[in-house]
Amino acid sequence: ISIPGGYFGGTGAETAELRFQTTAQGTLLSTGSTSQNGGEPMALWIPSGTKCMEGQIGSTLLNTNSFFGTCFSSNVNNVTDGNWHQAVLTLTPGSTCPAGSTTCTPGSFIQTATLYQDGTVLDTQQITKAATASPTGYVAYIGSGPNSGQRSTPDGYFNGSIADVSLYTSALTSTQVTSDRN
Repeated sequence: ISIPGGYFGGTGAETAELRFQTTAQGTLLSTGSTSQNGGEPMALWIPSGTKCMEGQIGSTLLNTNSFFGTCFSSNVNNVTDGNWHQAVLTLTPGSTCPAGSTTCTPGSFIQTATLYQDGTVLDTQQITKAATASPTGYVAYIGSGPNSGQRSTPDGYFNGSIADVSLYTSALTSTQVTSDRN
């Protein structure tokens, strides 16, 4: 899928949502490259050696502790169980950190990236640098990505089923994510 330039400008809100079913690792959604020209390309994958989902917006990684966390040693958040799962990655609109804040530098740029699995938040990260607007756009790949063989990066072809892929120019709320799950 080719995403036209300016569609995800880098400071606005966006969401990627899909459903998948697998018993193996692989890439769900990827830009195929980390050298995209601006914007905030999204990626979702199940890294080699794990059974949990990870995500990325621009250079911000989400849920990357899955390799050493509870998912690696137990079935908590296991997505390689052969059941259907929902994956959602949201990015809020860019804004300015308010005066007096203790969670960000007042006056600085801020966005919130959130990774959901089956309607539940897996991870939330703050993005503090505005992306460069994408004049040329980027290509989003469904079910494939670079075969890095490393965790915390999209990893090869997806072996399973992917359905209901949606890309939005708004950030779905947690209520919308849960409603879509049900």
